[in-house]
Amino acid sequence: MKFIFPTPVVWDGNESRYLQRDGARYAEECRRRGHEGVKIILDDGTVPNKPSSPLLESATLAQWKDPSYWRSTKADFCLLYAGLATRYEPVARAIREAGIPVVAIQDSAFGILSPSKHVFLTFQKDYFIGRNTHAPVFSFAYAVAKRFYSILFPHTKRIRTFLSWFDGIAVSNELAFENTCFWLRNNGLSRLANHTLLFPLCVRDSLSIAKESPLKKKQVLSVALDWTLPVKGGSLLIDTLSVFLFRRADYSALIIGKGSDGIADKIREKAPSVGTRISSLSAMDSTKLVPYYAESEILFVPSGSEGGPTVAYEALCCGCSLVVAPPLIQWNSLQMLHSGRIAKHRTATSCCAALQEEAADWENGVRDAGRISAVWSEKCHISKIFDKLLQFKASL
Repeated sequence: MKFIFPTPVVWDGNESRYLQRDGARYAEECRRRGHEGVKIILDDGTVPNKPSSPLLESATLAQWKDPSYWRSTKADFCLLYAGLATRYEPVARAIREAGIPVVAIQDSAFGILSPSKHVFLTFQKDYFIGRNTHAPVFSFAYAVAKRFYSILFPHTKRIRTFLSWFDGIAVSNELAFENTCFWLRNNGLSRLANHTLLFPLCVRDSLSIAKESPLKKKQVLSVALDWTLPVKGGSLLIDTLSVFLFRRADYSALIIGKGSDGIADKIREKAPSVGTRISSLSAMDSTKLVPYYAESEILFVPSGSEGGPTVAYEALCCGCSLVVAPPLIQWNSLQMLHSGRIAKHRTATSCCAALQEEAADWENGVRDAGRISAVWSEKCHISKIFDKLLQFKASL
C-alpha cells in the first residue's frame, strides 16, 4: 500500500526541518513496515533544489488542486494536514475525485467549536497577543473581529462543505475529539462523527524508558524551541521557578531552548540562593532530549497555547510527570492517568503550588516513572498510532 501525507507548508530548502514533523515520521513508519509512504509539501518555485529524501516530495498548489496529479501518485490512502482551512477545499475535492480515501488531520487543541463556546476567545486572545508583542490590542481586536465574522457570515456552511469531501477526521486529544464529534452531529455530518479518530501527535518509539522505574533526579525540566516567543510563557517560567527553587533547596531545574540562558540568568537575579541549581542548554533534536527527559521528575509547561504539544508527549513517554499552566485544558487527562496536574490559575503562585504538590507526589510514591512511560508510550508511540491508522483505514 502507498500512504501520502500532504502538508501545506512551503518548501524552503531546509530538508531536516520537514523530516522532524509528523508526516515524515509516518512516511518512515510506512516504509519500515514494507509499505510506501511520502510527505508531500508545497513548492512555490522560489527554491531551485528539490527534496532529496525519499520521504519528501514537493508539488505546486496548482498540482494539489488537480485530480490527475493525485492519481499519478498511485496512493491508497491520504492524511491531509489541512485543519479547518477551508481554502484547501479544492485540494480535498481533487484527492477525493482521484479516488483516494482522504482523512483530515485536525490540529486544533480544541477541535471544532460553535460560536457560543466562550473558550474560543480565551484561546484566540492568548494566541494572537502572544505572537505580536508590538500591537497586542490590535491582535486581540483582530481575533474578535475574526470570530464575529464567522458568526455573521456562513462560516459553518463553508466548514460543512469543506469537511463533506473527507472520509474521516483525526484529532489530537480528548477535548478536541469531544468538541468535534458534537459539532459534526449537530451540523448534519453524523457520518463523519462516526469516523472521527483520536490521533495524538506521534512520538518516536525510541523515546521511552525501561519498564522498571529509572533513578530520577529531583529536577524540573522546561523545554521550548524558542523561549523568546511570549506565547511560550518565559516570564511565568522565571517567576515560578524563582519561588519554587527558593522553597525547595533540594530541587534543581534545567531549561532547554533558544533564550534559555537569559531565563536562567533572570531566575538567579530574582533568587540568588538558586546559584548552580539552575542550568540551561540550547535547542536540540528530540532524540538528544531523551537523557534529560529520563533524568527529570517533572516537566513544567508554562505555554499559553500548544497544538499537541510534542515535547509534553515525549517527556511523558520518558517517565516525566507534567505540571501545566492554564489555559492548556486539553490536558485534563493528566490527573486521570496519574501523570501530573494543571495549575488552578495562570499565576506564578498557582504554578509554584502545583509544582510543590507534584514534588510531594514523587516523594510519597504516588508517581512512578515506569508506569507513566508505559501508559503514554501505548498512546503516543508512532508504531501504536500507525496500528490505529491501519484499523481506521479498514473501517472506512
